[in-house]
Amino acid sequence: GGYIRLTECIRTLQIPGFDCDRMEKRIGELITSGIEQDTTAWGNYGHRPSDYIRTPQSPYYQDHKEIVEKELKYLMDTRGKHGVWPITWTWFEHNEKFPGNFPISEIWWKGIKTIENTRFLQAFEDEKEF
Repeated sequence: GGYIRLTECIRTLQIPGFDCDRMEKRIGELITSGIEQDTTAWGNYGHRPSDYIRTPQSPYYQDHKEIVEKELKYLMDTRGKHGVWPITWTWFEHNEKFPGNFPISEIWWKGIKTIENTRFLQAFEDEKEF
């Protein structure tokens, strides 16, 4: 994600000496290999399309349109009763070391992920294929 933003900034600022087209091509390859293609694994910690592609205007959207649409449907199907998504991680052995801290962190992260997921869904609202 950081490389995507860096390339956007270099292109916007027109900084000389960078081949943004080549950078975007390589980032696209990394995105393809980085996205978990098995949608049944999305309930676990891993990378989904929204980690890299946030809007239909993304230069990486067209090459990953099918998997983005799967994530949009997945998000609609997995949204919790109160419109909140669960987080996909835990602190494992640290839960015992810090028993009162993980529930607080979990609430904060659920909020963060819910905002991210909602913004992603809104960005693709006009696509209507999900």
